[in-house]
Amino acid sequence: MGFRNGIEMGCECIQMYLTPSRTWVAQPPHADRITSFTNEWKKWPNLQVISHAPIIMNLASANAEVRQKSQDRLHTEIMTASALGVRTLVIHLGANQSRELGEQLAIESLKAAVTLAERNNVQILIENTAGQGNALGLTGSELNAILQEFDQGAPIGLCLDTCHLFAAGYELRGYKGYTNTMTQLESEMDLNRVGVIHINDSKHPLGSRRDRHASIGRGQIGIQFFHAITRDDRFASIPKITELEPALARESLETLRKLRETVALTL
Repeated sequence: MGFRNGIEMGCECIQMYLTPSRTWVAQPPHADRITSFTNEWKKWPNLQVISHAPIIMNLASANAEVRQKSQDRLHTEIMTASALGVRTLVIHLGANQSRELGEQLAIESLKAAVTLAERNNVQILIENTAGQGNALGLTGSELNAILQEFDQGAPIGLCLDTCHLFAAGYELRGYKGYTNTMTQLESEMDLNRVGVIHINDSKHPLGSRRDRHASIGRGQIGIQFFHAITRDDRFASIPKITELEPALARESLETLRKLRETVALTL
């Protein structure tokens, strides 16, 4: 279904869960599923597939049992992606009441996973968060501190979510907001390590710490930011995913395509 929806919308890339997203128990795919998946993908060989790990995972949890389950599940996600030929896996770090402890635990959780990912030709991308519920990954500096624990060539990078940036307090509105935010992010982290962009508007205001996506141009961020990011050569080759129900996703994709082809925009 994910392949067909993507093709019907004219997508160049799609994002999907490769395993059940709301349960701890998941097994690597059997041979018949691998065959079915790869045969379906072969119908659209130019379509890029991005996988997203279940959000139930909490690699930074102070609860050792939850943390171990999360580590095991991440390893399963890596092996599943590898078996299916998917090379990019987006993850959330999780949450901890102590950001310092959470960061240390997340790094420990990631070390074995990154080694496994390297052996299986899968890249892990850490997604920034809106900051709800003590979630880690709120700022570029926090994300960069995690990445600094790994070699430059290690298969670990970043996924930027525009709604999350706005909810976390980054002022994205207008062309000035875009320029200032990108300058700030460049000072906090290496933008060259961004491998995927989740391109979503926000239902809630700046700094709300609430993760609620809106259609492009129909939320609080405004159209100028999205015009700027679609025209930014630094991100031209980076896959961009809009995370909405199909009808709204179709609307957002059409808006983004028009913006990408629009040289000047006056509002």
